[in-house]
Amino acid sequence: MKAKIIQTGEIVTILAISTEHMTIQCYGNDGIVRLMSLSRGDIEIIPDSEKTIDWEQRRYEIVKDIVANSFSTPMGNVSIISYIHDCVQVADLLIEELKK
Repeated sequence: MKAKIIQTGEIVTILAISTEHMTIQCYGNDGIVRLMSLSRGDIEIIPDSEKTIDWEQRRYEIVKDIVANSFSTPMGNVSIISYIHDCVQVADLLIEELKK
């Protein structure tokens, strides 16, 4: 998570936040990890809107969930290879829709 130090304008990467002690552990452009004491309004959290989605990982998780949840349903005379192929196709269709 990134934040902007209001007083200096510096952008830092936050490693940990303690609301109890009003401190953050962070590092800035210099790469030095430091602990900073804060008051309310001293930092502005920058949303992680630029997160990259790992679609291959998503695909794996979707297929894994489909297969795990569907083993309680009888498959009839369908081969497991054919069934897994169908699960992958369902995941691919879902990901295609999610990317829109």
